[in-house]
Formats: sequence, structure tokens, C-alpha cells
Amino acid sequence: MLLAINKKSFRSACIWLGATAFAYLVRNVYYLNAHNLTSVYFDYLCLIPGIAFVIYFVLMALKLEAGTLASALIATGFPTLTCYLLLSGIYDMADTYHNLVPLFLVIGIIVSSLGLVVLTINIILQVKKKDDLFYKINGMPKAK
Repeated sequence: MLLAINKKSFRSACIWLGATAFAYLVRNVYYLNAHNLTSVYFDYLCLIPGIAFVIYFVLMALKLEAGTLASALIATGFPTLTCYLLLSGIYDMADTYHNLVPLFLVIGIIVSSLGLVVLTINIILQVKKKDDLFYKINGMPKAK
């Protein structure tokens, strides 16, 4: 079963798993040097890459492909959200604020949402194509 996986989704899942581990490592190293300061933003730092890992892992298991546009949008939006959490956590622990940090959140949400919409459309089209191919190969009429 593991030999019949989608290789592009497997590669993307491995990359996002590495990004999740790196975010977790960054959070822990920063906490070691933070003199007992904590931040809610840092607590959720590895959540965003973890969600991307789960998306690509499910695509790999279902033998589906994300598509070029959806992958590009997800690969842009999710790291932007991760940078927002990182910068917000740093500024929160330093008790300062920068006016452009919320821009990361807005851009990240817009691009990630667009990527998820395109991904959903790609998945629906791939499932429909596989369904039509199944009926065509087996010579069965399609149920209406």
C-alpha cells in the first residue's frame, strides 16, 4: 500500500513535517533563552505547518495531487501565517509592537484561503475524473 502513494504529495508532506519540527525547535530554543517569558503566539507556532502536513498526508493517502497553483498558494500563505506567529511571539515577549506585523496575518489568511479553495476544486475534479474513468473501464452506465 505504501508503494502506491502519490510521490509529489509524499515529498510535500515530508517538507511540511520538517517545517513543523523546525518550528517546534525554534519555539523551544527561544523559550530556553527567554528568561521564563512565554507567549501564546509561540505556543501555536508549529500548528500552521502541522496543518499543511496533514493536508498533504491525506492527499498522499488518497493518491491525489494538490496541483501547481494550490501548492504554490499554500506554500506562500502558510509560511506567512507562521512568520506572523513568530514575529507576534517575539514582540509579545519583548513587550513591543510593530505596525506591519498584522499585515502578515491578513496576507497569510487571504493567500491560504485562496489556496485551500483551489485545492478543494482540484480534489473535486480529480475525484470526478477517477469516477468517470471507473465507469468507463468497467463498462457500467453511470448512475444518475
